[in-house]
Amino acid sequence: MALTVEDGTGLATAESYATVTEADTYHSNLGNASWAPLSTAVKEQALRQAANWMMQKFRARWKGWRNYTVQRLDWPRIGVYLDDTAAFPQHGRLSSFAYMIPVTTVPSQVKEAQCELALIAATNGPLTPQSLSQNRLQVKTGPVYVEFDPRSPQTPRYPVVVQILAPLLQSAGGGVMKVYR
Repeated sequence: MALTVEDGTGLATAESYATVTEADTYHSNLGNASWAPLSTAVKEQALRQAANWMMQKFRARWKGWRNYTVQRLDWPRIGVYLDDTAAFPQHGRLSSFAYMIPVTTVPSQVKEAQCELALIAATNGPLTPQSLSQNRLQVKTGPVYVEFDPRSPQTPRYPVVVQILAPLLQSAGGGVMKVYR
């Protein structure tokens, strides 16, 4: 079945943010050789899995709001302001400016993160395994005793994905909020 890609209109049937061609280009440019030999069907399945995982993981953390009530995926969104701070020499200070992502756009960061996750799904299996484990603090050999770290993550984390998406995500806590006029 052909992959239905979000085109910025808030499709009710969208399954992916990125096309197979976009994913091919992304992985080729980064030298991810394990993506190229995969069949188109496997690539489409991996892109679907990646989009679904992103919805489950980040739905409550995206900046802004979904643009259409009927859209299946989380993007496009309204009210997403990015604050770019760059070293522009203006009287010896850093310059900062905010801009809004257009309401009919799926940002490149979302597509790139999806491509990263699709590669993991296609080459390593499910993004969220059925059996989850925690880090072990102690293992005793006499009468068997195992102690798990209650603070260790039970679900896989993909730091590269979070780093790519960081500008588009609200903080996970802390209570700091920017106000725009």
